[in-house]
Amino acid sequence: MKKLSALTSITLLTSLALLGCNNAKTDTAAGQGALVTYQCKDGHEFTARLAADEAVADLPDRPNLALPLVESDSGTTYSDGSTKLMIDGEKAVVEVNNAIVLTECVLKTSTAEAEQPATAPAESASANNATATNNQPTASSSAGSGGNRTQRVQFASGATSATVEDRIVGYDSVDYVLNAQAGQYANISMATDNGANYFNILPPGSNDEAIFVGSTSGNQYEGTLPASGDYKIRVYLMRSAARRDEAANYRLEMVVAGSGGSASGSGGSNVQDDALVAGTPYNATGNISCVIGRDGADGSCAFGVVREGGGSGFVEVTHPNGSAVSIYFQNGEAVGAEGGSGAFSASRQGDQTVVFVGENRYVLPDAIIYGG
Repeated sequence: MKKLSALTSITLLTSLALLGCNNAKTDTAAGQGALVTYQCKDGHEFTARLAADEAVADLPDRPNLALPLVESDSGTTYSDGSTKLMIDGEKAVVEVNNAIVLTECVLKTSTAEAEQPATAPAESASANNATATNNQPTASSSAGSGGNRTQRVQFASGATSATVEDRIVGYDSVDYVLNAQAGQYANISMATDNGANYFNILPPGSNDEAIFVGSTSGNQYEGTLPASGDYKIRVYLMRSAARRDEAANYRLEMVVAGSGGSASGSGGSNVQDDALVAGTPYNATGNISCVIGRDGADGSCAFGVVREGGGSGFVEVTHPNGSAVSIYFQNGEAVGAEGGSGAFSASRQGDQTVVFVGENRYVLPDAIIYGG
């Protein structure tokens, strides 16, 4: 899975903040709002709204970054202390920690608007309250300014997954806050009816830098969490769609399991006293019988299992070529798979389950999912 480096993430966050317009200082001082777009040398196009005392930048992985207006010797400067946007006439420059990261950005369009909040007002509570499905997570939400909402997700007792269905419009965004522990396995995915709708994952303590950026990596994250605390799963629309006031209806699925206890204080995601294999998020590792491909021979595939108790959990199987598939169990029955291509089917043969994912075949003894 592709991940952005810290520098790349900072560059993306700041690049869309170099937004201003010709005579920006005059506009902001007079309280005249402006929607401006800059075209930069590297091909990026960025947009922001200028208000009386700040520039609100539309970022690829965080819409509506507020940069307060600060004093400057020439031109107009906006800065939040680390990111600095400097506008002089029709040109703009961005610095991060006193290093220039974007330059030669030229004003492309500027549209005067009546002064307004950085984002549209939040929708009514009845429209914005998430509908919980499957494992019925409980959630509390608070509306931030301009349609930016925060909603905490609590897994049901004993569960390791939750699903939320919701809707955003224009510059709206939602932060789903999920508490998890370092070393836990996470699988977060989103289905949406708008191709410009993505999510990012921000680690504990961060409000800007993401460890996963959906607009560059797609709408599924799978991996081991690096730290303990509150993670923000930020759902948003890309700049072009937000500017057209498009809407997105989405379904966000969150799975967190493995070491470090359960997500959102659910009371324990692993089988009680079922130890983990040192250095892994798995309760057991080993090899299973597998056949990869239509003409493949009987072979061996490595696996790691996360047990949730009662025959529930998932088995991550790694093929000899390094690709992987996750097979999910509920109450001892294989119910689905992620990561492979083709139809899923499962059948029982004695004390083992035979799973097909497309043309690949996997044999999983009961002891893997139940332990022992």
